[in-house]
Amino acid sequence: MRFSISIVACIALLLTGFSDNVYQVQQETEPNPPMRTCETMEQDSLNQLKYADMRNRLDFETRIQQKTKEIELQQASGRGFAGIITLPVVVHVVHNGEQIGQGRNISAAQVASQLEVLNEDFRRATGTNGFNNNPVGADIEIEFCLASLGPNGVELSEAGIHRYNGNKAAWTRTDIEGFLKPNTIWNPNDYLNIWTVDFEGESELLLGYAQFPSESALTGLPTSGGSASTDGVVVRYSSFGSSEKGSFSVMSPPYNKGRTLTHEVGHWLGLRHIWGDGPCGSDDFVTDTPEAAEPTRGCPAGKTSCGSVDMVQNYMDYSDDACMNIFTKGQKSRILAVMELSPRRKSLINSQVCGELVAAAPVPDFTADKQLSLRDGSIRFTDLSSNFPTKWSWIFEGGTPTLSSEKNPFIKYTAEGSYAVKLVVSNEYGIADTLTRENYIVVSSEGVCSSLDNFGTSTPTIQPLPTIYKDNPLSNPKGYLSGHNSIRTSAISEFFENKPGYENLSGVSIHFGKAVFADPEATARVVVWNARGPQSSPGAILEQREILIREIADDIAANKPTSIVFGRRVPLFGVGFHVGIELDYGGGDTLALISSRDSEVAIPTAWEKDSDGNWSPFSTSWGLTMSHQMVPKVGMDASVQLKTNKLIVNPGEPVTLSATGASIFQWESTEGSLTTTLGPTVIGKPTKTATYKVLASGGDLCVSEAEITIYVRDVTSVPQPETTELTIYPNPAVDGAVTLAFSNAHIGQVSATVYNVLGQKLFSRQWMKSGTAFQEKLELPGMRGAVIMEIRAGTELHRKKLIVR
Repeated sequence: MRFSISIVACIALLLTGFSDNVYQVQQETEPNPPMRTCETMEQDSLNQLKYADMRNRLDFETRIQQKTKEIELQQASGRGFAGIITLPVVVHVVHNGEQIGQGRNISAAQVASQLEVLNEDFRRATGTNGFNNNPVGADIEIEFCLASLGPNGVELSEAGIHRYNGNKAAWTRTDIEGFLKPNTIWNPNDYLNIWTVDFEGESELLLGYAQFPSESALTGLPTSGGSASTDGVVVRYSSFGSSEKGSFSVMSPPYNKGRTLTHEVGHWLGLRHIWGDGPCGSDDFVTDTPEAAEPTRGCPAGKTSCGSVDMVQNYMDYSDDACMNIFTKGQKSRILAVMELSPRRKSLINSQVCGELVAAAPVPDFTADKQLSLRDGSIRFTDLSSNFPTKWSWIFEGGTPTLSSEKNPFIKYTAEGSYAVKLVVSNEYGIADTLTRENYIVVSSEGVCSSLDNFGTSTPTIQPLPTIYKDNPLSNPKGYLSGHNSIRTSAISEFFENKPGYENLSGVSIHFGKAVFADPEATARVVVWNARGPQSSPGAILEQREILIREIADDIAANKPTSIVFGRRVPLFGVGFHVGIELDYGGGDTLALISSRDSEVAIPTAWEKDSDGNWSPFSTSWGLTMSHQMVPKVGMDASVQLKTNKLIVNPGEPVTLSATGASIFQWESTEGSLTTTLGPTVIGKPTKTATYKVLASGGDLCVSEAEITIYVRDVTSVPQPETTELTIYPNPAVDGAVTLAFSNAHIGQVSATVYNVLGQKLFSRQWMKSGTAFQEKLELPGMRGAVIMEIRAGTELHRKKLIVR
């Protein structure tokens, strides 16, 4: 597929999880064969949110492109890699107690047949189904061997096979990532881990998925090994192996010739789907694969789209197994670039688990999950030594502890500086020479707890809406630049670069300049986004919290910022993020943030989202270099987090307050209505507006106290009835048609918002509720898969998972 002119725009699709619609496999009973379904891209989007080592994929993609061009030039001049790369494989055969060779407990012969196909495909082997005569077809020059040695150097009874009774018949992707992989994985620096499973639930129709190569430990790139516990490939047991190489009763066409693993290992080595996971114009970052509009079903040779003939035979399409037989020269260059750049992939080249145990002293080697640390931060070191050492002797200059005999120790660094790390390893055959890496760990002057501030000493100002927007004059502009206005700005954010790499966000102080509300119970939403949108714009929502606009107005009157504490630790993954507010229209409310004047800050960090949902920096839309007066509280350690089930109550109505992040909690109240003052959860029954404070202890905390104000209505009536259980039916929804139903005392606006599993908003709608009962039909056209339905009625917020078919 030709390389896109706008690499940033294409890679941004990857960063934000661009495939909301999962291709569905049809049932076997239908006249047409099922469609190949791979969820590598969906899992990658989730991994970006969960693991620190998945961040900055744009930088990694750029490095891959640079390395790919170097390799292509070397190959053109007759130079390049010498010899064949051999990668060791372990297959975790996951079963439910079946006898070997029965059902999910597939036979060694079935495993061997799959490895044979994998080698034929990656070597473009003559006389096999993996051969092609396409002019851009390539022998990847990578082979795969079944490991003969286990993690401790003991010979395996079945080469390359680890049988695991999972005590359940089938698995969801969530269960696989959260339990199965971490509890069964062998060192991914020594083995390509492959799991054969039966899928169930939302993953029932899945054939397989893989984890993209991690860029951890590369210079200038994030180095956390957080995703090492999930690195590998998962394949449906009935699509693992080749029915042409044996009689395997669990296999049936069209996915019975071993190409599911070839496809997924391609992902594991850094290849994207050939159609670029989007329409014409999308890119797989390979120069010699034709552009395609969509995945292929069956084997329609000669099929055209995007003005060219689709390469339906490519292993990275969704074609039937019998159709596939091409990796291209460009895909080879990309794979070889990954083998040079990705540490866990590169380490496999020197793994010795496929041959006999070498009777020699070990050779020391190691890596760290990061080489740049904050003061009081911890670093995990991982031994990569060859020849199976049995003893380790570490010396950590400046570390705590200084000495360790553990294989993979955690070390804390408390003082700024650059420090050496030394490792001596030994086994029964001898002791290795000391491996010393000078200045390997750099500890910055930043502490583990801090606040971030882009505003500095700027002049606080509330700016009216200018008369020119994106070089176009506005007609009768009204409202505020950073708030409600006549062009209906829908959100405002502030970008924080997070150079020190803080992992946690506990809360934020936001300086508002204007707050007007028509409804005393009107709320605003404070939101935290990751910065994985195009050009580091806001991407997926990491957390959000409702706050009463009347509280913001009280803070403005008191000339102080509004302090927001989130109900849980917000994971930042050590990278940049956005904090801001979403703006609703139609309620008669007005909010405006305080910003700096133009050019008072050196770097513009303010962003806005227009009425169509498009984000842009203020420097682009308005030509202003500015920031907003916000101060997020960040750190490496935990902080006390505080949440409540209600923001406003009737006099004496109970409100539940909960705290997390520590082990000991003590509560105070300005109104004295607490039923107890100790414990993580307390009940307050305020008769007037009250502020509740929690003091936390029992661990290293960045923030040890938090408070929240509960407003009391100016009424003497009995408490309003609680909301009945929100009902969404049918669930699963057929063709996106659902009915919402609940009842409560709220009169006024009700909103429904639909998010995908990454937190990205897909759809929203509002109604006016005039009575106790509420029931409305809702159409969700074009949606498929799992979504989150969020219903707001006054200060109450309800979320439910919905499956759309």
